[in-house]
Amino acid sequence: MSNRYTGLWEYHSCPQIDKLNYTADRQEDGDIAKKRILIVDDESLNIELLTIYLESDYTITSALSGEEALELAQCDPKPNLILLDVSMPGIDGYETCARLKASEVTSMIPVVFLTAMDLEQDEAIGFEVGAIDYISKPIVPETVQARIRVHLILEQAQSEVRRYQKLVISQNSELQRLIDVKRKLVHMLRVKDAKLVELTRKLEGT
Repeated sequence: MSNRYTGLWEYHSCPQIDKLNYTADRQEDGDIAKKRILIVDDESLNIELLTIYLESDYTITSALSGEEALELAQCDPKPNLILLDVSMPGIDGYETCARLKASEVTSMIPVVFLTAMDLEQDEAIGFEVGAIDYISKPIVPETVQARIRVHLILEQAQSEVRRYQKLVISQNSELQRLIDVKRKLVHMLRVKDAKLVELTRKLEGT
């Protein structure tokens, strides 16, 4: 992938693919609190502009095609949000989003479309394949930042809900296991008591 950026490039490795990921210059070493955004656009200039707008607040990873985005989205740590261009060569944004949502690994990552199109039917298609929002081109920095902030807050809230749901399911499973153990112990005690009663009667009869 060609490099037209002036920031710091770091080489990251994941089981699916090795890619050059863009990390903002102003990100401090060891800063793991920043949310991660994957920008997908076949125009590198658009990626560069969005990176300039967002790099101070987020860790940015970029892809120039839908195919590359699908591979990067599966790498850990996964992006918290994907900004996805609609019109791209190869598989377009709609197909890319549909594949992301079809995969158990990436289905929960929020996808926001970037598009120069302004037709309601285009928006309808985007929502049908799983996008949560549209941002129109040309990009307005304040609009992009505000929408990203809102969707990341929602993503965090939904993540917490899923975490608590898993916790409840785990606790319910443990509770059911303890109930089953109790039932088995009660049964064993009843059997033992019955044998003791029978043995007592035999002793009394002798």
